Amino acid sequence: MSPGPSAGAGPGHRQTAPGRTPHRPDSPGLLDEPNRPELLELALWAAGAVPRLAVSGPGPVPGPGPVAAPGRQRRHDAPGARPSPRPGADPLTRAQDAVRAARERQRLARYAEATALADAALLWARRAGAEPEEAAALRVLGVSLWQGPEPAGAAAFRIRALLEEHGAGRPAARLALTGPLAVLYGMRERWAPAQGALDLTRAAVAELDPAGGSVLLPVLTARVESLAGRTRQAAHLLEAAADSADLLGLDLLREAARRALTRLLAGTGRYTEAMEWMPVRDPRVGAVGDGRTAWSVNGDGPAGTAARIAAVRGHVEEALALAERAVDAAAATDSPVARATARLDQAEVFRLTGRRDEARRAICLAGCDLARKGHVPGVSDAAARHAALASSPSGVPGG
Repeated sequence: MSPGPSAGAGPGHRQTAPGRTPHRPDSPGLLDEPNRPELLELALWAAGAVPRLAVSGPGPVPGPGPVAAPGRQRRHDAPGARPSPRPGADPLTRAQDAVRAARERQRLARYAEATALADAALLWARRAGAEPEEAAALRVLGVSLWQGPEPAGAAAFRIRALLEEHGAGRPAARLALTGPLAVLYGMRERWAPAQGALDLTRAAVAELDPAGGSVLLPVLTARVESLAGRTRQAAHLLEAAADSADLLGLDLLREAARRALTRLLAGTGRYTEAMEWMPVRDPRVGAVGDGRTAWSVNGDGPAGTAARIAAVRGHVEEALALAERAVDAAAATDSPVARATARLDQAEVFRLTGRRDEARRAICLAGCDLARKGHVPGVSDAAARHAALASSPSGVPGG
C-alpha cells in the first residue's frame, strides 16, 4: 500500500502552466513566522536542493570543527571531524560550536561527519539545557541520516530513537525528524509507516506554521510517492508546492520545487514536459550543470537532468560533459543516493547516445550505491534498467 496524495494537490487544485506565475496576494514572507526558516530548509532538502549558503567543493570547513561529546571517546568520529574546543569553553559554547561545524559539514554533503558532530552537539546542548541548540542538532541529524551513508534501516531506527527521547511536547523536534523518517521508510518500501510519519509531520506543521506546511508537506509527500512509483501523483504534488511557494513569496523554494518536477519528469522519460519546466539558467547555479554548487552537490541538482535533456536534443558532447560533471560532483559527497542518481543520469545519457556497454556499467555502479543505502525501490529500478539494456532494442524497461 502506498501513501495517497493527502498533502497538496487534490480535486479542483489550480495548477500553474509552465512559465506562468500566479497572482501573488499580500502574504507572510520568509521570516514572518518564527519556525518558517527551519521548516523551509527541510523543504529545500526534500526538493533536492541544499540551503543557499552551501559551501562549494571539498576543503577546510570555516569556523571550529567538531567538538568531542561529553564523556565520549572519539573513536566513532568521522575522519576529519576532530577540532579542538575553545579553551575553557562552557557546555553551551561547545554545543554552539558543534552545531555550527555540523551544519557546515552537512552543506558540504559530508553527512557522516555532520552526524558525528550533531551527536556531540546534542549531548552538550542537553548538558547546558539549551533547547535551541538541541533542536538545531536534531535538524542536522534528521537530514544527515536520511541523505548520508547510514543504511536506511539503521537510519530509520536512529531517528525513531531520537523521536522517543526528544519529541514529546516538542513539535519542532518532531518536524525535524518525521519528514526524513517518512522518506527512509519509503526507501525500505514500508508504506504504512511512511504514511504514519507523514501524518506526524502534518500534525507538527499544524502547530508550527500551517502556511509554510503548504509547501513542505506536498514536497515530502512527493518524495514518498515517487519512491512508491506513483510519479504522476508526485508531479501534481510538486506543482502544488511550487504554486504555494509562489503565493508565499518564497522564490527560492518555488524554483527548487520546479527543478524537482523537471527531474521527476525527465527521470520517467517525459522529456517534452520536463523541457517545459526546466529553466535555461539559474543565477544560484551559474551555467547549467555547474559542478559543486548549492543545487548539485547532493545529486538532485540540474547537471544530471540537463545532461539527459541535452542527449534527447541530440547535443551529444554537451550531454556527455554534463553527465560527467554530475558524477564528479556527487563523488565529492559521501551520499550513496547522490552518487547513484548521478550514475543513473549518466547511464541514461549513454543509452540515448548509443553507448550501451557504458550505460550498463554506470547502472551497475549506481545499483551498488543504492544497495549500500538499503534503497529497495532504487535497487529494483536499477536491476530492471540493466536487464532492459540486455534484452530490449530500446534499452527501456518494458520497451
